[in-house]
Amino acid sequence: MNLQTFWENFEVIAEAPGGVQRLRELILDLAVRGKLSKIHEQDGTAAHSIERIACEKLALFKAKAISKPKETQSVESTEIPFELPSNWQWVRVETVCTHVVDCLHRTPIYQKDGYPAIRTSDMRPGEILIEQARRVGLEEYQRQTQRLQPRPGDIFYSREGNFGIAAVVPNNCEICLSQRMMQFRVAAEIEPYFFSWAMNSSLIYGQARKDAAGMTVPHVNIRSLKKFIFPLPPLAEQKRIVAKVDELMALCDRYEVLQCDRNTLRTKMRASAIDALMNAETDESLNTAWEFVQDNWACLSQQLEDVEDIRLSISQLAVQGRLTEQNDLDGLANMLLAEVRTQMDELVQKKIIKKIVVEKISPDKQPHLLPVSWEWIRLGDILTSLRYGTSKKCGYDAVGSPVLRIPNIQVADGCLNIQDLKFAVLTDKERKDLQVQPGDLLMIRSNGSKALVGRTAVVTDEENGYAYAGYLVRLRPFPGSCDAIYLNLAIGSVTTRQQIEYPIRTTSGVKNINSKEIASLLLPLPPLAEQKRIVAKVDRLMPLCDTLETHLRKTQDKATALAAAVVGQLEV
Repeated sequence: MNLQTFWENFEVIAEAPGGVQRLRELILDLAVRGKLSKIHEQDGTAAHSIERIACEKLALFKAKAISKPKETQSVESTEIPFELPSNWQWVRVETVCTHVVDCLHRTPIYQKDGYPAIRTSDMRPGEILIEQARRVGLEEYQRQTQRLQPRPGDIFYSREGNFGIAAVVPNNCEICLSQRMMQFRVAAEIEPYFFSWAMNSSLIYGQARKDAAGMTVPHVNIRSLKKFIFPLPPLAEQKRIVAKVDELMALCDRYEVLQCDRNTLRTKMRASAIDALMNAETDESLNTAWEFVQDNWACLSQQLEDVEDIRLSISQLAVQGRLTEQNDLDGLANMLLAEVRTQMDELVQKKIIKKIVVEKISPDKQPHLLPVSWEWIRLGDILTSLRYGTSKKCGYDAVGSPVLRIPNIQVADGCLNIQDLKFAVLTDKERKDLQVQPGDLLMIRSNGSKALVGRTAVVTDEENGYAYAGYLVRLRPFPGSCDAIYLNLAIGSVTTRQQIEYPIRTTSGVKNINSKEIASLLLPLPPLAEQKRIVAKVDRLMPLCDTLETHLRKTQDKATALAAAVVGQLEV
């Protein structure tokens, strides 16, 4: 595919997810293949450039500026990844450099002001972020530059951790290497910016990644890097390639700015639409707000994650009593709660259940206003049991009782998936104490992800009698007090998630919520009949979110596939 076709498809690639970054990578890949420029006979050949580089190195040696040049290892045919234009040549990185030096393997002494000492975190492909660099004093600067005083046109290169990033030292600045950095000085026959862009390409990065040592902090050593193969065009063509790369990178910058502006506008529109949903005062205004979201979703979002905002808004509207009309025939939640407490107290006196003690709710603790027929409760007010699971080791051998674990909880829809079951041998008492029944909820009480702690799933007939693992806790509502699906919805609402995530504790990187905290969660309780209407309304709205998500996913997949097809043709 020629360059004209590349220009014609530039926007197609840019608009795909991650497209601009892919374009930047593609531009460099095309540059080092010689596909961004035309061959001019008057440029000469890379072989002529190699001869002139050798003469320059010999002159530097005679002037005692460098050590005696060693014979460079030739590039074998088995090393060549692709064919170069006829006037180019494969060489080693060390062939085109007069100096390659490593940083001092010691931490510099930093101070508030002074000379910028460039670390790997100060590097971006083609750019050194000098303003953010830490500073060193004169003595430290001299120590860091004793091997080679940096000058404009030298190339800094990150060789450890965030390795493989190169940039040219700009004019009018005095900087030095910090830790984990390298410095190149190229021969006069090499355009520094061409060398820098080539070092940022997947050709060089691929070699660095293959050669990198270290599991925790990968790094590439200077001896290996000097032996990497490098595509060398004549100097005049290098300059044309740099001009074309700069032009295309500037175009990428403009696309990024446009995308950022569009995303900012989308964010504002989406926030406004969600605000309209959350603050609709009548059924008519709520329906109008929801229709706007449905009809304009393509303008409101280009990210799958944004659909979750709509889901959360639906959940929040549901638990505020704004998805359904209140009906006097439903009765009052406080009457329901009083009846539940009376019956639970009887069970406690008969020692059938244990009383779950929770703090009374003062008016100032109530998160928001509720319809008059609703009531704020603590989760423990309606639970007959709140119990941790088994700590026994589980296995895939189908021996003993099936044990539900965190992987069985589908957070997105509050359901259980029993495709990945493990089993454990339990005593009769353990099986009796730890079995789940329809209407129970299983909550994740401990996990490395804060977003998963406190998430619940509803037990159905299919999981009846299963046991559950120790990182889960079983919530068993008093029969007739609360619809299990509504309770799952309420626990997953924004109001409840804030109660869970804000005070969350961490032990060795694992986030936890304990039984007392779970029992103390504040939840809005509607009359039972309204709970069921809310569940029915949410069941109608959530599939619409699924439809929005599916449409967005298909759009993104189509753009990605189209971009991949264009890229594939370009790389042939």
